[in-house]
Amino acid sequence: MWNGIFPLLPPPGEYDHCIVMNTDSSRRGMGAWHGDEWWMMEWPRELQCDAAPSMTWLELIPVMVACLVWGERWGGRRVLIRSDNMGVVGVWGRGWSGSPLIMALLRQLLFWTALHGFAVSVEYVATKENGAADALSRHDLARFRRLRPQAAQCPVRPPSCVAEYLQDPSRGAHVLTGYRL
Repeated sequence: MWNGIFPLLPPPGEYDHCIVMNTDSSRRGMGAWHGDEWWMMEWPRELQCDAAPSMTWLELIPVMVACLVWGERWGGRRVLIRSDNMGVVGVWGRGWSGSPLIMALLRQLLFWTALHGFAVSVEYVATKENGAADALSRHDLARFRRLRPQAAQCPVRPPSCVAEYLQDPSRGAHVLTGYRL
């Protein structure tokens, strides 16, 4: 990642091994998994309709939630996030979006990674190769269990600030981290 002045990611080898994580969103909800841990969450009714701000924003939210859920354990590591949304890959690569809603979320996400000392890169993965995360976003536990039989029996619970943010995103993404940027 580049902020226009210097790289935000450390040189290869400066961080420990890479953690791979998959995220996904659908019109029903969102989910993510890495290793044997996973979580899923349904969108509030207002976001399940076609009037949701944008699919890129909906796909960026589980990236943020995953970082909130697991980020404190990722210090000193590189995290590869696999997303089937090219908008998320592009926004992360550029570090910028024309959408104020996406920019607010992106700033909080970058802040959270810096606060906890982990580096994130985002890679595109075809939807058919993102089946387990897709199943979570659709709340299809039977399919998720078929694809990830070693996954924990119980999900990790996303923090309550996520539901608070989703009820009224216009209040600002600072609700997610507690920091106004």
